[in-house]
Amino acid sequence: MNWKFVIAIASMAVIPAANAGGTYTGMVRPLLYSNTLYLNISATEMSGRPACATRNVVRLREDPTDIVHKNKYALILASWFAEKPLRLSGDGVCTAEGDEIIGVIELP
Repeated sequence: MNWKFVIAIASMAVIPAANAGGTYTGMVRPLLYSNTLYLNISATEMSGRPACATRNVVRLREDPTDIVHKNKYALILASWFAEKPLRLSGDGVCTAEGDEIIGVIELP
């Protein structure tokens, strides 16, 4: 058996798990402060939250002028007004302020 192949496969299985971020499920409240969109996650169930996330807000990964950011913002607003929960998945990376960066937003 080729041990290099086995080690390579095992490494690929471990690396994504090490970089996984937090998962937040529940009501997400959008907050716009100083032209930056923050998502209040205090009413969500949190799991796998990284140690660098020290505040009860998270931020989106994309630039606010990007169409993906605008689509995610529309989904967040629609779910907030309809009082429906969301599931947010973080990147495991935080800002200097202690806000985890969110990459995926979906309906649970």
